[in-house]
Parts: sequence; C-alpha cells; structure tokens
Amino acid sequence: MSLEERLAFYGTYHRHPMNKLIHLICVPILCLASAIWLSDTGPLLPMDYYDKIPVLSTYFIPDGAFLMLLFYVIFYAYLDIVGCWPANLLLTVLCCTAQKIHVATLKST
Repeated sequence: MSLEERLAFYGTYHRHPMNKLIHLICVPILCLASAIWLSDTGPLLPMDYYDKIPVLSTYFIPDGAFLMLLFYVIFYAYLDIVGCWPANLLLTVLCCTAQKIHVATLKST
C-alpha cells in the first residue's frame, strides 16, 4: 500500500462517527491520566526558586504535565493556528486539574 493510500484510509477512518465518539470520550481521559502521572515528576526547578516568586509557588509550579501541555499547545498551533484554541484550552484545564489532584494527594499523605 502506498503512502497516499494509507493517508486516504486514515482520513476516512477518522471521519467515522463511532471513531469520533470514541476520541471525544477517551482522548481527554487519557490526557488527564497522562498529566496526573507527569505531574508526579516534581517541579522542573528547585523549590527555592519558586519560593522567591509567591505567585508561582501558590498557583503554578511547572512540572512534567506542563511540559506535555507546552508540547501539545505548540503542536496544535502548528497544525492549525485558528482551530487549535479549543484543544489547547482543554489541555490547559486538564493539566491544571492534574496538578491540583497531585497536590491534594500529596497534602493528604
């Protein structure tokens, strides 16, 4: 099968309504699970750095989930600068949720 035939098959397969439904449900769940797992990597910089900037230490500490978010935001913007905003907003919410879940889990132990 040539590359053009494979891409044509891929395009028709991803237009099927059941495939769209599966992606609509499962992709956000997989992104959230990945972000929770990656948030366990810990801060990208030593905590002393974040303590110097109170806003960072209170609301946002970049971690592995942030790197995943950054990668996908750039990737989706590269694919479609106009249509990327819904996906990027969803990814941002998922990564922030993952960080909050991780921090809450750490505080409870």
